[in-house]
Amino acid sequence: MSILKSKYLKALFGFIAPFAVGFHSSAQTTMAPNPIITNIYTADPSAHVWKDGRLYLYPSHDIDPPRGCDLMDQYHVYSTDDMVNWTDHGEILRASQVPWGRPEGGFMWAPDCAFKNGTYYYYFPHPTGAGDLWNSTWKIGVATSKKPASDFAVQGYIPGIESLIDPCIFIDDDSTAYFYQGGGGRCLGGKLKDNMMEIDGTMKPMAGLTDFHEGTWVHKRNGVYYLSYPDNTDPGGNQMRYATSNNPLGPWTSKGVYMEQTGCGTNHGSIVEYKGQWYAFYHNSILSGNGNLRSVCVDKLYYNEDGTIQMVKQTRENGTPYGGTPRKVPGVIEAEDYNDGGQGKGYSDSDPTNTQGKYRLNEGVDIESYSSGNYSIGNTSDGEFTNYTIEVITPGIYDIQCIVASGVTNGGGFHIEMDNRKVTGKLVVPNKGWSTWQTITAGSIPLTKGIHVFKFFTYGGMNVDKFKFVDAMHAYFQTPISIPGTFQAEHFDTGGEGVSYHDTEAANKTAAFRTTEGVDIETCSEGGYSISWMQPGEWLGYTINVAKTAKYDIITRAAADAGGSFHIEIDNTDVTGTLLVPGGGWQAWKNVTAASIDLQEGLHILKLATNGGMNLNAFTVSESFPLSVKGITDAPLSVFPNPSSDGKFHFQVPEPGDLIIADTSGKVIYHQKLSLKSPTVDLSQKTKGIYIASLTTKGNTYRCKLMSVN
Repeated sequence: MSILKSKYLKALFGFIAPFAVGFHSSAQTTMAPNPIITNIYTADPSAHVWKDGRLYLYPSHDIDPPRGCDLMDQYHVYSTDDMVNWTDHGEILRASQVPWGRPEGGFMWAPDCAFKNGTYYYYFPHPTGAGDLWNSTWKIGVATSKKPASDFAVQGYIPGIESLIDPCIFIDDDSTAYFYQGGGGRCLGGKLKDNMMEIDGTMKPMAGLTDFHEGTWVHKRNGVYYLSYPDNTDPGGNQMRYATSNNPLGPWTSKGVYMEQTGCGTNHGSIVEYKGQWYAFYHNSILSGNGNLRSVCVDKLYYNEDGTIQMVKQTRENGTPYGGTPRKVPGVIEAEDYNDGGQGKGYSDSDPTNTQGKYRLNEGVDIESYSSGNYSIGNTSDGEFTNYTIEVITPGIYDIQCIVASGVTNGGGFHIEMDNRKVTGKLVVPNKGWSTWQTITAGSIPLTKGIHVFKFFTYGGMNVDKFKFVDAMHAYFQTPISIPGTFQAEHFDTGGEGVSYHDTEAANKTAAFRTTEGVDIETCSEGGYSISWMQPGEWLGYTINVAKTAKYDIITRAAADAGGSFHIEIDNTDVTGTLLVPGGGWQAWKNVTAASIDLQEGLHILKLATNGGMNLNAFTVSESFPLSVKGITDAPLSVFPNPSSDGKFHFQVPEPGDLIIADTSGKVIYHQKLSLKSPTVDLSQKTKGIYIASLTTKGNTYRCKLMSVN
C-alpha cells in the first residue's frame, strides 16, 4: 500500500502514518475528527458499504503542489469498520494506465464504484484530447477487479454518451443499475446494461432539479429515491441540495439544501447508511487553505419523519482559546488573538509562514503592526479563516462590528460563522486603501449564553483589526420566546427603531402600551393589545428559541379593513412569501397560516414585515404533522367554530372513541371517552392558543388542530 506524502501536511503534523490515516483512537470518540483523511489531499468522496461489512471510500486525489484541477491523479481507496480508524489501501489507478487517455496525464476527476455479479466496477472521468481539448473530450472510463481496493484494470469506457464528468452509479433493489453524469448545470441519467459498460437505451435529462451544478449522487431510503448535488451558489460555492422521486430517473421534486457551503469553492458528496446511522461525506480545504488542495470530511445525517433531510452540521476541530481563556461577549476581540491549534484548527491560511513576521511568528497567519503596540491581520485571500472561542455572558441579539480595510481593486469581503454554521452572507469591504479602517457590521446575530466558536472567513485581500460584539436587541421578557408556543404581537424585542422594529412614524399614535416606542399599539377586541396602523415597509422582530429541528406551522392572527398582506422572515430570509389578510374590519381577526416552515433548533429572529395596511394580534407556532399518515385521517374530524372565541368546540365525529387534546408541547389537557357523535368540549379555562385533538376509535385515528382565542 503506497502513500503519497504531502510536504505541507508533513509540516503540519510532523509525520505521516503509513496505514491508519485518521490518527485517532476509538476509545475517545465515535468518529474521527474532520477532515478524516490527512495523509494526502482528497476530494469528491464516493462512499459504499460492501459485503465484507466495511465502508469503502473512493475519492479523487489533489496532487500537491496543484495546478488548478489539471494535475488530479493517482486514485486511492480508503476503508473503515468503525468510522474512527481509516485505512489507506494505496493507489489503484493513475492516468498513465489509461490507454486512451490524454498524453499529458492528470485530469482524473471525481470517481465512483459499484459491485455486481462478483465484480467491482470503478468509474472515472478522463479526457482523450491533448492540450486545450480536454473539456470537450471527456470519457467515463471503467476499470474492474474482484477486490474492492486493489487489482483494478482498465476495460475501456462507456460509449455513446456526452462529454460530461462526475459518474454516479446506483443499483436498485431489483439489481437494475443506473448511470448518471453531469457538469456545467446539466444532469443526465439512464439504465446500464448487465455488462455495466454500456447504456441500455438513451440518457435523458433529470427533470425538476433546482440550480444543479455537478456531482450527482443517488441513494434510496424507505422506497424513496434521493438525488443530491452541489448547486451554483456564490460566493464560496457550493451548497448541497437534494430532490426526491418515486422513480430513479425522475421526474424529481426539489427539497432544498441539506448542507451549507464548506468554504473551498466546490463541493461534491455522497450519502450512505452504515451500521444503522446515515452519513454525509463531502470535502473542504481547511487543512491547506487552498481550494485546489481539498480534504474529505464526514458528518452524521438525519431525516425528519416525513423523509426530508435535516441540515447537516459540519463538525471540525476549532482549536483552543489563545492564552487559555475564551473572549468575553459582549466585548472586543483583537483579530490576531485567534485560537491556538494551528492550520486547519485555529486558522486556515494559504501560505504556511507569517509573511509579515509580527506577533505569532511560528504560525501561518500574516500579522503586521500598524501603530505602536497594535497588530492586525493582513494579506488575506479567498478561503482563509480564523477561529475565536467566545463566552457569551449575556444572551441576545448582537451586532458584530468588524474593523477592516482593503486596498485591492474590487475590495475584499467576509462572512461569519457561529459553531460552524453560517450566520451571514458575504459582506463587502470597499476599496478605500490599506490604512483606511472601516466598520462593517454583521447585524442581528442571535447568541445563546455559554461557549461558542466565532469564525471569520475571508474573500480576497484585506486587513483585519478587531471585532466588537455589541448587544443590540433582547427578547421583551429577557428570555427568548419558546417555540412551539403562542406569543403576543406587542411583545416584540427591545432595542428600538431599526433594531427590533421599524415604524414609519416616531410616535406610538394609539399609546395603549409601550408608549415610549414608535410601534402603534391599541387595545384588542379579543383582549389585551394589538399592533395597529401597520404601513408598508414596517416590521417587527422577535427572538425565538426553537426546541427542535422540524417543520412548523406559523399562524398569524391579523385583521384588515380592505385587505392587507405581509411576509415572515427567519434570520432575514423570507420563508413564507406574501401572505394575504382578508378584509372585513380592523378588529375582524382572521388566522393566516404559513404551513410546513423549516426551523432549525436554537435561537433565531422571527420578523414580520408588512406589505399593506393591517393590524396584528398574535402568533402561534406549532409543529406540523402530515395530513396523510398511515392510520391517521384528518378530514372526518369536523370541529366548529374553529377558531373559537369562547373556548368551546363542537365536534362532529364519525364514530365514538377516545378523545385526547394536547397543547403543542404534547401535554394532555383533556381526555374523555366519547359515546356521542356531537359532543361539546369546553377549553375556556385554558390558555388561548393552538391545541391538537386526537380521536382514537376501533379502527382509525383522526386528528385536527384547534385554536382558542378566548
